[in-house]
Amino acid sequence: MQSNGIICEFDKAGRIIIPNIFRKQLTSGNDRRVQVVMTNAGVLLKKPEKGCMLCGESEHLLNFESGFLCIHCINKIKNL
Repeated sequence: MQSNGIICEFDKAGRIIIPNIFRKQLTSGNDRRVQVVMTNAGVLLKKPEKGCMLCGESEHLLNFESGFLCIHCINKIKNL
């Protein structure tokens, strides 16, 4: 979807409200997380990529709390 965007204002706490039409496209079901990325053009919000929360690995993942951990990181944690 290409869009010219919507102008939003920051509140006194530094927050902005993401319009519902965008939230529905970014999130699915109970997963309300978004990935926030700083680019040369500004801030980019996108659907989170499935990867290990510690190293970014995208294979051999297990669900952990609100994200994923890979087997390699789990083994490193076990050996601490």
